[in-house]
Amino acid sequence: VLLNGLLFSVADDGFALCLDAKTGELKWKERLLGDHKASPVAGDGKVYFLNVQGKCTVVAASAVGGCPTKEGDRYRPPAGLTR
Repeated sequence: VLLNGLLFSVADDGFALCLDAKTGELKWKERLLGDHKASPVAGDGKVYFLNVQGKCTVVAASAVGGCPTKEGDRYRPPAGLTR
């Protein structure tokens, strides 16, 4: 999905990417939990990644930040991210 000059995508194995849409420069790459088959969707300045288990990871549409990190069995979102 393209938003704010950034291209967001996710692979089936859960690796999410953020690329600069003009240059193709990789801004961040992070592993999300679960398997992913659907394209991300965007709205309200956020990108939504839904996995096949029904869990949704919400990321600020930003070139910085990346995705939530795992802390035990729970996610702790870094600055700019929500769960």
